[in-house]
Amino acid sequence: MENEQQIRAAILREANARQANEQKINHNGSVYTFRKGLPKPGREGVVQLAHDGDLNRLCQIKFFFEPTPARLARSKRLVRTALPELNKERGDIFGGAPYRMLTGLEGTCSYAIVMKNVPGETWEFVKDAGYDLAANAGPYPRPEWHTLRTRALWAFNLAAAIRELETRHMQHCDLSLGNIMVTPDGTLSLIDFDAFNHPLEDERSLCVGSRGYASPEVWQRQGAREGSDRVGMAILAQEFLLAGMLDVPVEDAFATSYDQDQQICTRTARCHPVLASKYPDFATLFNATMQATAPGDRPCPSNWMEVLQGIAEGTIKRHCFKKVTVREGAIAMTNPKTVTVMNGTAPYDLETSFGIGAHLRANKDSTYDVLPSVKAELQVRYKGKTYRPFKAGEIIPVESGMVLADRNKGSLKSVTLLAE
Repeated sequence: MENEQQIRAAILREANARQANEQKINHNGSVYTFRKGLPKPGREGVVQLAHDGDLNRLCQIKFFFEPTPARLARSKRLVRTALPELNKERGDIFGGAPYRMLTGLEGTCSYAIVMKNVPGETWEFVKDAGYDLAANAGPYPRPEWHTLRTRALWAFNLAAAIRELETRHMQHCDLSLGNIMVTPDGTLSLIDFDAFNHPLEDERSLCVGSRGYASPEVWQRQGAREGSDRVGMAILAQEFLLAGMLDVPVEDAFATSYDQDQQICTRTARCHPVLASKYPDFATLFNATMQATAPGDRPCPSNWMEVLQGIAEGTIKRHCFKKVTVREGAIAMTNPKTVTVMNGTAPYDLETSFGIGAHLRANKDSTYDVLPSVKAELQVRYKGKTYRPFKAGEIIPVESGMVLADRNKGSLKSVTLLAE
């Protein structure tokens, strides 16, 4: 461990010296000039901004903290796939893949990979900035935030990238909010391909993924297979769409925390209820992805692309409920009552009728929302899942089979909403 720390420290010192002094590397006739600034250390290594004299453009050069033979072999194979040259009509979805190797270098790390300096910011940076905007006083979402079309295009381009990788029997294996670059025009680029899957057994330990985004088989280091990237793709697609939705609480949209144990993905086990109520086709794909027991059973990227393109172009409309049946239930109730709320009604008083501190509101598009009263603390359960708390001021879209209970009214009574 001490030796690993010493290697890491030496590589960082060398990186700082290269950029501070704008040093140059001459490799097989190509000159790379490091730009001034701070290098970016990550989990796998340190990335430095430089100028590629051969191509006359900016690039990023990555030196690995663990320059092992297995890592070197994997990097060589990845460069040979020439991913940046594929499907240029799709923009820069593979722009962050390495296009060149630098070997025989002086210093602690004797080789490095060269990558295009792709445009945009990481989704992690953009998401954090969005949360900061949303947390400040003022309208939500802020006018400067990215439109639904832009966010849906990010998700579409991500699905397109995974489809292209799978046609070449490759898996990225480390999809996460830090390895996605996005721009305001909807362009998306994958970066950090260092954990990509290759069938060699001695490299399986390099496919570890990121907590909360990795598929179960990758997280348990059982080896990636076709379909392993679809879990991270689904989670990121949901993140893109949720961030900025008017009827999604800010904490849900930007600051949801996720976790993952050694056995299963505990992160976002099902589609967010607001997203499911708006786009049931998206919810079907998401839930099928998270519930599949084998990687190949997860919905393929082409199916995702069709739905996401519809969301981006506005051809997929949100699901509309034609009526809502309200049914009261209690532990010791002998005569439960049922009320059918037809389309176009005024807000239905659940507090007066059922002792639940909320109103049921019919929207112009035939959907329904629950509006908690001023001091209500509602517990909402969707389709037999655990209860989730809601407070006054939050909008709760009605979903089939959802159950309301009011903590302030006691625990005996509840109301089931059956949307059709």
